[in-house]
Amino acid sequence: MKALIHSSHTDIFPTMEEVRRFCKPGREDKTCVWMIQDSEGFRCSRHHKGFALSDKFRKGLTIAKRDGCDLVNKFDPYKVEQGSDYPGIEFEIVTE
Repeated sequence: MKALIHSSHTDIFPTMEEVRRFCKPGREDKTCVWMIQDSEGFRCSRHHKGFALSDKFRKGLTIAKRDGCDLVNKFDPYKVEQGSDYPGIEFEIVTE
């Protein structure tokens, strides 16, 4: 996975293999609620949570039921430094 760490949020871009392995689309209770798809492909919004989605998830109103994967849940974008290593996630700190 590739993560772009901005001052206000973090975008994580999984490959198609990682989407199938970690996000599990189409499997409802096993599908990650933070997986989104846009014109650029899939992305993980776990560290870019929108209030509306978080609120719907807490109320059980989403089709996807899983709250992230271990790889992304354990990744803390605020504790990494440029040049450090995080297994499974290649990241870049974006300066705006």
